[in-house]
Amino acid sequence: MLSQLPVELIQQILHYADTPSYLQTAYTCRRLFEAAGGSRELVMHHLEETPGSTCLAGPLDTKELFLLLRQRASKLLYGAETRASRTLHIAEGRATDPRACAVTSSGNVNLALAFKGDGIVRTYFTRNGLLFPRKTLRPPYDQPGRIEILRVAFGVDNTVAVLHRFIPEIEANEDAMQHPFVRQALQSPPEPELYLVHYDTGSLEDKLTVYALTDREDYEALSLAMFNKYRFAISWQHVQDRTVHEVALYDAIPDPEAEQNSVACLRYMSTVIADEGGHVPANANPGRRGPASLHPRPWSAVSQLAFNDHDSQLLYYHTGCTLYDHYQSLDNGMVPAVSRLRHNYCWATLTPQMILNFSIGIPFYALHDTRDISANRPVCHWKYLAFGLGKDSPNQWIYPCILMAEARCRAVNCGHIVNLERGRRLVDWKVVARLRGYPEERVSMNSVGCIIAASPDGQRIAVANWKTVSVWSLQPEVLVEENSTGFYPDSWKLRDDLKIIDLDPIVLKLDAVCFKLSFTGREDELLAVTDRGLMYWDIGPTGTGARMTRSLDLDGRGGTWVQSDRLL
Repeated sequence: MLSQLPVELIQQILHYADTPSYLQTAYTCRRLFEAAGGSRELVMHHLEETPGSTCLAGPLDTKELFLLLRQRASKLLYGAETRASRTLHIAEGRATDPRACAVTSSGNVNLALAFKGDGIVRTYFTRNGLLFPRKTLRPPYDQPGRIEILRVAFGVDNTVAVLHRFIPEIEANEDAMQHPFVRQALQSPPEPELYLVHYDTGSLEDKLTVYALTDREDYEALSLAMFNKYRFAISWQHVQDRTVHEVALYDAIPDPEAEQNSVACLRYMSTVIADEGGHVPANANPGRRGPASLHPRPWSAVSQLAFNDHDSQLLYYHTGCTLYDHYQSLDNGMVPAVSRLRHNYCWATLTPQMILNFSIGIPFYALHDTRDISANRPVCHWKYLAFGLGKDSPNQWIYPCILMAEARCRAVNCGHIVNLERGRRLVDWKVVARLRGYPEERVSMNSVGCIIAASPDGQRIAVANWKTVSVWSLQPEVLVEENSTGFYPDSWKLRDDLKIIDLDPIVLKLDAVCFKLSFTGREDELLAVTDRGLMYWDIGPTGTGARMTRSLDLDGRGGTWVQSDRLL
């Protein structure tokens, strides 16, 4: 046993251990804790190997240095995989439909749950591992039939859109059953009806906006994206011929008189803006029919859609893709004119010998600074950080990185308001960090792929892959300045002659397949929609390693604790 060795030998062994192992050993027992924190030389060695400010407030004794080391290690998530607390929320007797659920990181409603065989969507606000019920989203009509929830999406201002299929039931009394026409009608399957219902969850009044989607009975909805109740997009695929698929953009026609009612049925204009050939149909932009991009990859069905930069762009994800493959510019006019689909890529240098083709996500962090470069000529300097995947084409290796882009403009022309989505329009990106331990080494081939989430302040990047979630801790304000202050020690560099920082993750075992992932309003709280139910993870320093199961509050009477699987 290590604890039975002489203190001097224990400290010598801990000197050669990496810092996470050193701290984990220190917490094993009191003797090892005293040995680990009793040597100033040992503590200083690990403090120098741990990212942090190089300027201390003043002379500190050994105990204070050891405390400082533990505080820095906590921010870096050292040991978080063992102390992280997990709460699994389940609905007893019901199965969650993870593909139909929706989760977001902002707003007073950040979770919408749908269950198989249930036509009702329930919304919640999450905090400290608890779910607080908000509104129950019911269909706006009461008639015999079955409702199937297909997709749920969040829009701006705490709005929720629900796409569902309604299959009516034909009721007939015994006398009517004698009529041959009635018997024939009952024997024929009823025609399903597709509706999109928009709910305003931020209003005290239950006002609904309904759209009847016609001519789509033979199509399956793969994805729904909503900007607001007047604009949404759906990716469709034919049920029988899977090679037939397209993306349709819907623009509602406002009707002030109808919208005064509690339920408003609005008309809309539907435009196919991308078909199965990767073309922009002529009716979407007359005289501008063209291929999706110059990229030779076949155009497959779009599995996920997202509006970007308000509603000026539409992002396209394909099956198994972590980041969006293509994007399309949209016109805000009533008759939409769209650009050809463009491929999401840029070239960036990882090492002088390795220039990679990167797919880059929407930035998760921005830094704005205004300086007087010359007299009365203030200039605004913008810097953005984004997650990117570099691909080595010959062998399909993946290189996950954090990239930085910057732009300058005159202060009089700057709005001084952070818009992360617009930051992706920059074209020159530079690698500032590499994410080691990425769950996939090659291009994904599974149907779910990896799911990316960034914390509100950009200090955490989480990647879900099947049954695991990897989380990286980073200091965005340091990376965006390319570690100019020396916050990250030299041992953290990719190479001595480069400024690129290597970051290692912690790995959480879900024991369930993850379909949706998001941070809450806090840096150390994660929500994961899985095939077992909703999982809440607390990876912060207050975690106890508990594994709790709690029943969902479906009717406003409060959830109950079911069991505690483990407590470390």
